[in-house]
Amino acid sequence: MLVWVEASDYCPKYPGGAPSSLPVYRRVTVSIPSGGTLSVSGLHLPTACGLYTPAFFTMKPQPTYPYNPLVGLLPRLLLPTSVRAGTTLTYVVALENPTARPIRLSPCPGYLEDSRIPTKFEYRLNCHTVRSIPAHGQVTYQMEMAIPSSAPVGPMRVNWDLFGASTVTGHATVRIVKRPSTRTTPRGVRPRR
Repeated sequence: MLVWVEASDYCPKYPGGAPSSLPVYRRVTVSIPSGGTLSVSGLHLPTACGLYTPAFFTMKPQPTYPYNPLVGLLPRLLLPTSVRAGTTLTYVVALENPTARPIRLSPCPGYLEDSRIPTKFEYRLNCHTVRSIPAHGQVTYQMEMAIPSSAPVGPMRVNWDLFGASTVTGHATVRIVKRPSTRTTPRGVRPRR
């Protein structure tokens, strides 16, 4: 329980502040409405303008949440060094379980993949074939992300987040390279060999 007691040196009776010659409270005893008393000593509360106590309240404990075993997983992204704009990035996510217990994928978690280019997709893992990750083991999932032809050339960070009661996150970088131009030969001109 928390009890708040306050006093002021300034009130209508003493607008310039109470004289220091007035007595002060050194100890306060509060009667609790549900029964009992609470005494606090070692105080220095001026008496000039009275004491005030707002309503009593009890601090509520922080909520507890059930343990989420997915938090123990370590995702590692394996990306190629480069991908051409306008194609599909194919990569692998390895989910490692470093714990001494298998981690069940039930309910089947979802995941999000995104990057700095306008790609953001939400999916669910394939839990029909993999229902748990063994202790000190890992499973791999093949992923695909469409890379728009308008994607700028240069490094692109791919973020991968596994959803659950908390988020398990991994990321890696791939370099986007320009799509090769398709040269056409004008009609009537023979290409050189």
